[in-house]
Amino acid sequence: MSPGSIVPLIGLVSVAVAVPLLLPRLTILMSLGWIILVRPGEELISMGLAGSTLSEVDLLLIAGLVASIRLYLKRANSAGPQLIWAPLLAWPLWLLLRSAFPVLGNVDTTGPVIDLRIIATFLALIPLGVIARRYGGTYLARWVCYLAYGTCFVAVVSWVLRVLGVLEPGAYALVNVSSSAAGDIRPGGEILIPVLAILLAFGKAPLLLNSKILSFALVILEILISQTLSIVLAAAVGIAFGLILNWRHTSLTLRALSLIAVLTTALLAGGAIGSESRFNLLARADEASANYRVTEMATVGRIVSEDPITMLIGSGPGSMVIFSGEDISEKKRDTHNVYVNILLKSGSIGILLFSIPYFTLCVRLYRTNHPLARSMIAVLAAIAFVSISVPFLWSSGGLLALLAIVTAARWPHPPKSWLTEKGADATRRKTL
Repeated sequence: MSPGSIVPLIGLVSVAVAVPLLLPRLTILMSLGWIILVRPGEELISMGLAGSTLSEVDLLLIAGLVASIRLYLKRANSAGPQLIWAPLLAWPLWLLLRSAFPVLGNVDTTGPVIDLRIIATFLALIPLGVIARRYGGTYLARWVCYLAYGTCFVAVVSWVLRVLGVLEPGAYALVNVSSSAAGDIRPGGEILIPVLAILLAFGKAPLLLNSKILSFALVILEILISQTLSIVLAAAVGIAFGLILNWRHTSLTLRALSLIAVLTTALLAGGAIGSESRFNLLARADEASANYRVTEMATVGRIVSEDPITMLIGSGPGSMVIFSGEDISEKKRDTHNVYVNILLKSGSIGILLFSIPYFTLCVRLYRTNHPLARSMIAVLAAIAFVSISVPFLWSSGGLLALLAIVTAARWPHPPKSWLTEKGADATRRKTL
């Protein structure tokens, strides 16, 4: 690190510490929101330190932590966040422990730091927990929904600017504008689109200007602009799943509309409608992107199955796979399938430690017999589905979005000890 870069770094750290002390809640929501919305690899700040690359994501995590401490201390008699995160922390702790052992399997390596950085995202559980315990999980869920609306807005504005010739194709912090004939536009935070679609379908999301038409229209526009088949399928899976879970709590109209939406998605994906559409699953099955993903999974599957020890504990963080084939010929540290990445880096033990906490949460939410809780199960099912083909969760933004949803589902309301605080009753009444 050069001496000239020390001064701006000190300035950034100073701001990251000072602002959270003055505006703790706003700092938490804005800093974590940016981490979710910014596209991986397109962060605004990038600097080298001790052989690693730091960005504003790292600084914003620090800001969120400082702000959470400040917010927690604002009421000396307030109960702090419960330590319920042990199950969620099992996988990152195992990945950290796994880095102490040698790299296994037919792989190359760049060192464990590049994969271990994802562990830092779990620190966001502290500010998320403070917000949920103080204002309620529904408050946090509304924040997630408004971030999703922001993602849709970025996509629509970018498309308009692209049509007007103002925005050139390229990769930007909040959006990627393709130069291909399809002209697709991919905003950051796309993982939130199926989340918003599901909660809107079951009436559990806030509405823009109290208008269902405007809210649904914005989501549909984003889907048409981004042309991401995985997002559409994930939303359909989540809505179908939620419809089954909430069958007794939904109106006949909602059931009919939801079934029509799921059926239409199935027809589009199956090729019965719009054979030339990018949403046509059968038409795209022979495309390079589909074969690319299949090759990734097959190659990693072969590597981990060659040795029982590798299958059990993985090749280790920092491992890189050499893909050599007609569809893909390069060295990569991860794949498009999140579960394959977890299996490669941390083995079958890692898969279990990663999956069990979310499965357990779904069981707990199901037993509440509450429509909002069961809608959250549908949201988690959609994220689990999309993770098969899109590596959202293998990034700080995607993983943070999942942790925010889990935290919101864990605390639907503020604790009773805080209901007497100023504004707490009003906050509690603002349920989704």
